[in-house]
Amino acid sequence: MVLWAWGSSLAQMSRGEFSLRAKSIGPSHLCSTGSTALGIFLARSEHPPARAHMKKVLMVCTGNLDRSPTAATVVAKMRAPVWVASAGTEPWAQNQVTQELVEEADVICVMEEAHRRFIQRRFGDTHAAKVIVLEVADNYIAGEQHLVDLLSPKLRSALNLNRPGNSDR
Repeated sequence: MVLWAWGSSLAQMSRGEFSLRAKSIGPSHLCSTGSTALGIFLARSEHPPARAHMKKVLMVCTGNLDRSPTAATVVAKMRAPVWVASAGTEPWAQNQVTQELVEEADVICVMEEAHRRFIQRRFGDTHAAKVIVLEVADNYIAGEQHLVDLLSPKLRSALNLNRPGNSDR
């Protein structure tokens, strides 16, 4: 089971199916189910749009401590119509990248080329087309304003969120 967040709801998704569970969770609450734990980040809307219109976006960095959780938070604050989760590539990562996460994601935003190679090596070429390298070096602290300022335009471009109506305020 994979957990993805949008609005004030937490969705459980498994192989394309999902059911919403009403659950109030904070902006960086960690939620776990079985062997999969994901950082959950929220937008400010009360109800998600129709699931047919929602992409699932996976943010990936090394340890899932700073860059990918911040990226997920940035997307949530944009109120983008997407489900978002974050994970890391290392065994010690807060939440590790899994086959299920990679398969479920429509878009995978990785911070470095090394993360793209990791996904390709570990999960094969099948998912290569949905990986976008953001080119964000590992020298930031979670939530750092410079990191947020760097990620915002990169994520808007990567996720095609440059249209009016998506505000990060």
